[in-house]
Amino acid sequence: MRDAHGYGYGYGYADRYGYAHGYGYADRYGYAHGYGYADRYGYAHGYGYAHGYGYADRYGYAHGYGYAHGYGYADRYGYAHGYGYADRYGYADRYGYADRYGYADRYGYADRYGYAHGYGYADNAVAGPVA
Repeated sequence: MRDAHGYGYGYGYADRYGYAHGYGYADRYGYAHGYGYADRYGYAHGYGYAHGYGYADRYGYAHGYGYAHGYGYADRYGYAHGYGYADRYGYADRYGYADRYGYADRYGYADRYGYAHGYGYADNAVAGPVA
């Protein structure tokens, strides 16, 4: 589904084994978004692309005017784990937090600035230039 701005949203479902699968995909500029799933132990793995002025690569790294990096996933209890750092502005803590100029938080979620989603979701991936 897309919002009024044409941004792409992710979809998720569980397969016959109860594994969660998420497909987040392209924004109005045609950027590709990735896939998230939970493994047999219930761990959630996110390969979420979010593209735009800030975007995330398949490991959930957010890239753009501010780069943030994080390997974020949730364990079987739903706890999120992530390790990351940001360059340009240089602030992300050990949980993968950085600032609004492009970050992946420890849950791997992304917001409209193109932050990365650990579950493969990508919404409002392009929000215009980052100040």
